[in-house]
Amino acid sequence: MMKKSVLLLFLIVSLIVFSACNFNETETPPVEDTPEETDINKFPDFEGTDLYGNIVTQEIFNGQVLTMINIWGTFCTPCVEEMPDLAQLYQEVQKEDINIVGILVDVSEENNKDIAVEITEGNNVEFTNIIPDDNLLKYLSEILVGVPTTIFVDKEGNIIGEPVIGARGKDDYKQIIFQRLEDIE
Repeated sequence: MMKKSVLLLFLIVSLIVFSACNFNETETPPVEDTPEETDINKFPDFEGTDLYGNIVTQEIFNGQVLTMINIWGTFCTPCVEEMPDLAQLYQEVQKEDINIVGILVDVSEENNKDIAVEITEGNNVEFTNIIPDDNLLKYLSEILVGVPTTIFVDKEGNIIGEPVIGARGKDDYKQIIFQRLEDIE
């Protein structure tokens, strides 16, 4: 099981390294049919951990009108550069039942965890950053074309709108959040 996790993580990281961090801010991923029966419009059930070893499941979406999920990697300069804006945005939107969550594609219990903690703590990031389990890694491997990628989910885990590929500033993300809130209503 551990070998599978490491292999899947390696494949995802390889895919991202060779295709990511070079995105045009307006680029969107192509829609492709997947032979699997995974519903890419619904965020999967998962049981990962945060950077401090606490269990995190899909229940993190409960009670939130909208959750912004920023999928990133410690190797990705644009990902790291947008962290201060994401930290500020979180402080502003959490009062409105809007959550921000990070998912790290290149971190496991053994790899890059210290780097991720250094990045998040150094940027005063208070939102949860998740180390994904196998189920979540599988889902991400089917939807990602690079990092950073940001998706939005409602309280039931339904994907709202199209993914946002590439780094953005706080004001751009605020505008996108308001658009996604309109999509929910």
